[in-house]
Amino acid sequence: MLLVAAGIVGLLMVYVVPKFKLVFDGLLGGAAMPAFTVFVFKISELIKNHIFVVGMMAAVWIVLFSLSLRTTWGRWFADRFKLAAPILGPVFRKAAIGRFARTLGTLVSNGVPILQALTIVKETAGNVVVGGVISTVHDNVSKAIQSRRR
Repeated sequence: MLLVAAGIVGLLMVYVVPKFKLVFDGLLGGAAMPAFTVFVFKISELIKNHIFVVGMMAAVWIVLFSLSLRTTWGRWFADRFKLAAPILGPVFRKAAIGRFARTLGTLVSNGVPILQALTIVKETAGNVVVGGVISTVHDNVSKAIQSRRR
C-alpha cells in the first residue's frame, strides 16, 4: 500500500504539478506565488529533472530503514514512534493494550500463574516499548510476591 501511495505521489509530482505551475503562472499575471506553492513546484522540478537520483535515494533509504528495524535500537525507535504518532498513535496504543489485556486474561483464566502469564504476554506484545513496560510490571509483581512470602 505504501509503495502504491509513493508511486501515485511520484506521478503527481512529475506529470500533474508541472501543469498546475503553468496554470498558476497564467492566473497570477506575474504576482508572487505563496511560499509553500513555490516549495512544492521546486520539489516537483527536482524529482522530474533527477528522477533516477531521487529513486536511488528512496531505495537506499528504504533498505537502511528495513535494516535498522532488525536492530534492537531501531525496533525500539520505530515502536516508540508508532505509539507517539499524532493520528495513529492512539490506535496503536489501544491495540497494544487490548492485545495485552486479552492475552493476559485468557492465560490467567486458564490457570497460568501470573508471573508466567506476564512473561508470555511480554513476548506476544508485538511492540518492544510495551514489552518493556510489561517486563517492569513483571519485576514489580515478582518483588511484591517475594516480599509477601517473608
